[in-house]
Amino acid sequence: MTEGAPESPGFAGTPEVPTSASLTRAAAPEASSPAADVLVRHIRRHGRVIAIVRAVGLADACVVAAEVFPEGAVEPSKLPPYPFGDWHRATAFVQEAAAAFLYLGCEVTDA
Repeated sequence: MTEGAPESPGFAGTPEVPTSASLTRAAAPEASSPAADVLVRHIRRHGRVIAIVRAVGLADACVVAAEVFPEGAVEPSKLPPYPFGDWHRATAFVQEAAAAFLYLGCEVTDA
């Protein structure tokens, strides 16, 4: 790795990002569990979901992860989660990605 270059995301020490099913539970946590901040954007092109981008605030980290749905694929491609220093930076990244998809003619929805 080049000196001063950032480390690649998704390797040892990166928190696991919840799946779609567990995010539903995280968005409405039980009274005994700490609340997780969750921001989800579904990206559609011609009515078909092509990507889901999530920002998740965990107890000690904020991460953004994406699932990409290539045309004709049976399973989505999951990109490694990328850690952010705080919730604000993670959500700003998701919002900027959503804006880029809008610029490319995609529809962006909360769910």
